[in-house]
Amino acid sequence: MSKELIYRFFGVAMMQKDLFLAMKRTSWLVTQWAYTAVIGFVLAANIVYMKAGDGFPDALWSTRGATEIVNVYMFMQLLLICIIFPFLSGSSITRERSEKTWALLKTTSLKPGELIRGKFFSLVCLGLYLLFLSAPLLVCITLLGGVNLSDVLFDSCFHISLLVWISALGVLSSSMTRRRAL
Repeated sequence: MSKELIYRFFGVAMMQKDLFLAMKRTSWLVTQWAYTAVIGFVLAANIVYMKAGDGFPDALWSTRGATEIVNVYMFMQLLLICIIFPFLSGSSITRERSEKTWALLKTTSLKPGELIRGKFFSLVCLGLYLLFLSAPLLVCITLLGGVNLSDVLFDSCFHISLLVWISALGVLSSSMTRRRAL
């Protein structure tokens, strides 16, 4: 397979455009900070609650405590996927139409399938970035014990597959919408 064929399949030109513009937006930086702050606050509150409760009198990092913290972390990631990504993916192509750049994109040498795949893969990349943004915290908790790596990998694979599915449905619905929804 040639390099150009791979670039065309993944819609690399469209991915580069979308990722570059997403990283330039202030809202993207605010989204990263807000997500990291919410994850940190919820996990810190959970640790303080566990330490103050009767359930963990001897050690903070007991097996039950680490499992509880990882479960809260995974639930927060699930909320991220189910709340933020339908909005991001559902407005991906509609935003191009409302900003009057869709007609310009169609005049390039990119085929319509490449544009759609580029939008889809850029959303998946953004999602993976957000999912792994707080992964060092998860690794630290896992290394302290009490949580099987296979359970963490299974949950992560589930979140990634859910992210791909929601992104695909969002890009499909956005491509079928003729005008701006709101």
